[in-house]
Amino acid sequence: MLISTLMTRAPMFVSPKTSLHDAFELMTSEDIRHLPVLEHGALRGVISDRDLLESLGAPGHETSSPGASSQVCDVMACQPATLSPQDTVVSAAVEFLVNRIGCLPVLEGAELVGMLTEMDMLAAAARQLEPADGPPTQPVEALMAKVVHTAAPDTTLTEAFALMRRHRVRHLPVVDEDQLVGLLSDRDLRAAIGSEQPDDLPIASVMSREPLTVGPELGLPEAARLMAVAKVSCLPVVRGAALLGLLSLTDVLEHCLESLRDMPAS
Repeated sequence: MLISTLMTRAPMFVSPKTSLHDAFELMTSEDIRHLPVLEHGALRGVISDRDLLESLGAPGHETSSPGASSQVCDVMACQPATLSPQDTVVSAAVEFLVNRIGCLPVLEGAELVGMLTEMDMLAAAARQLEPADGPPTQPVEALMAKVVHTAAPDTTLTEAFALMRRHRVRHLPVVDEDQLVGLLSDRDLRAAIGSEQPDDLPIASVMSREPLTVGPELGLPEAARLMAVAKVSCLPVVRGAALLGLLSLTDVLEHCLESLRDMPAS
């Protein structure tokens, strides 16, 4: 399958001189995680919500000096990986997995013609995993991460951000005596910053209190379909309310990579 059939066309973009505040507001209002940066029609970089979190004064984070990093050009990734519309979904999956990125600009020559996001990849994986005649598919228990970084409900925004940074994760299951009581995402942190919440606010005030969860016996196709429909990149795996693990988009893509190689070219 070619990525031209999956990518988001005519993506929103900003210029290198766009203020970080304006980029933050655009990401928040449109609920997106990445923005391509264009100058005179040419791709100059990509800015992510994580870049903005760190540069706009994320909880417990200090910029290098007052007024520093006030424009997109100061913090964007200047040499992002890119694809062409003729590349296959297999090539894209490899880029996502190797580089641990959340989007890939799609260029036709020097022109930006689309953005391939992790949600686009998840939708492709969910279609590829649709059950067919054959042996039963693997349950999520066989693929999920069993060692999961978690936080307590009284963890502060500052502490949660530090945990996410240290462990390079975008989600923190929130547990109370091993029982899942919520899920904190980097988007939740972004929203907290946007509403100027105090750094010592407990994450119980901003976490998702009823995250979508699955049981360990659920088949991977059903789990991938749930993720694609709900547009979430991870699923806590629970038995009752006890947290057993976390199934992520990365887990799904790694499992699908071999089968994605067998997808038709168009």
